Amino acid sequence: MMKKLRGKDIALLIVCVFTLLQFAVLIVFGYTPYPDSESYIETARQCIDEGTPYPAPSMINIDFVWNTGAINMAVLSLWLTGSVTPLLIIYTLMKGAACGLVYLIARRLAGQRIALIALVLYAVYPANYGEATSVQSEVPFIFFSLLGILGVVCRRPVSGGMSLGLGNWFRPLGLVFLLSCCVYIVLKKTGIWRGLVRMIAGYAAVLLVIGTLSYFTTGHFICQAGSVWVEIMKYSRDNDRDKTNGEGETYVYGEPLKVLDMDISYGEKEKICRRDFLVWVRNNKAEYLYQMKKKLIDLYCSDNVNLCAFIPGKRGKAYMYGEISMNSLIKCFPAYSPVQILTVINLLYYYLLMLLFIISVPYLLIRRHYDWVAFALCITVLTTLLLLLFSHGEARYHVPLMPFIIIADAALISVTLPGRTKIAPPVAI
Repeated sequence: MMKKLRGKDIALLIVCVFTLLQFAVLIVFGYTPYPDSESYIETARQCIDEGTPYPAPSMINIDFVWNTGAINMAVLSLWLTGSVTPLLIIYTLMKGAACGLVYLIARRLAGQRIALIALVLYAVYPANYGEATSVQSEVPFIFFSLLGILGVVCRRPVSGGMSLGLGNWFRPLGLVFLLSCCVYIVLKKTGIWRGLVRMIAGYAAVLLVIGTLSYFTTGHFICQAGSVWVEIMKYSRDNDRDKTNGEGETYVYGEPLKVLDMDISYGEKEKICRRDFLVWVRNNKAEYLYQMKKKLIDLYCSDNVNLCAFIPGKRGKAYMYGEISMNSLIKCFPAYSPVQILTVINLLYYYLLMLLFIISVPYLLIRRHYDWVAFALCITVLTTLLLLLFSHGEARYHVPLMPFIIIADAALISVTLPGRTKIAPPVAI
C-alpha cells in the first residue's frame, strides 16, 4: 500500500512541477503569434463587434468554418476581460492537467510502473513546453480527448463521450478517438452494447447542443469546423505536378479557388469543393497517391513547431518558424543559436519516441495486449489515414497522437528494465 502511495505522490509532484514550468514559460516568453492563433483572435474580435458567437450571421459567405471551439473560447475571453491572457492561463492549466491524465490513463490501462514511466517521458518532452502560449486548438482538444478516454477506461461512457464531443468542437478529430474507444470497449468484452450506446449518446448530445445553438444564430447546424474540402482541394491543386485538373484547365501555385469568390454560403462552397476534389481525384489518381508521400513526410519528419514559443523577438518576425525550420537547422549546423540547440534536442527525443513506438506496437500485439494498445494503434493509424486521404500534412497535426505513442513506449521500456518482464494488470484510480 505504501508503495502505491509513494508512486502517486511522485506522480503528483511531477505533474505540479510540469504545470509550474508551463506557467514559467508563459510568463517569461509570453504569447506566441502563430498565424492561426492571430487569425482566431481577429475573427473573435469581429464576432464581439457583432455581439454574437462564431460564426456570426454576417460571415455566411466566409470561405469555410474554422475551428469553432478555439475561436469561441477567444470570443469569451475577449468579451469578459478584453484580453486573451485569461484564456492562455486556462490553456496552461489544461496542459498541466493533460500531463496528469496521461498518467491516470496509463495507470488504469497498464499499472503503476508503466504510468510513471509514461509520465516522465511526457514531462521531459521539450515540445510539451510553450504549447499553451497561443490560442490554437491543440491544447483544449488534447485535454478533452484525454479526459474522454479516461472516462471510457474508467467505465463512465456517457461522460467520456461528452468529453470527446467537446474535444471535437476544438478540432474535428473526435470521431477518430470515438472509434478507437469503440474498439477498446469491444475488446474488453464486458458490457459492450451498453457501453457503446452510452458513449455514442454522450458524444452525439454534445454535438447536438453545439449545433442547435449555432442554428439559432446562423440558421445553419454547425457543430465543428468545416474546412476539409476547401483545404484538400487547394492542397491537391497546388501540389499537382502537372498543374491541371485533367479537363484542360490549368492553374499556378497559390492561385485562389474560383469558388471562394462566389457570393454563396460557406456550406455551398464546401459542396462545390467536394465535387471538384472528387473530379480531380478521378482524373489524377496517380498524382493523388503520389502526394500522400509528401503529406506523410510533412506530418512526421519535423517536430519543431511548438519550439516557436522560445524564439527571441517572435512578435516582430514576418516568418517566425524560419529560425527552427529543418532547412535552417541544416544550413546553420553546427553554429546553432540557443533555440536551435533546444530544437535539435527535441528532434532527437522525438525520433527516439517514434522509434520506440515502431518497436513497441508489434511487441505488444504479439503478447496480446490488444485492449489498451487499441488506443495507441487505432488513434495513430486512423488519424494518419484521415490526414493522408482528406487533408494535408503539418508537423503540429501529430501532436495529439504523442500521449498515446508515449504510453506505448512506456510499456516497452517497462518490460526491458530490470525487475519486470510482464505488463502489470490494470489499476483502479
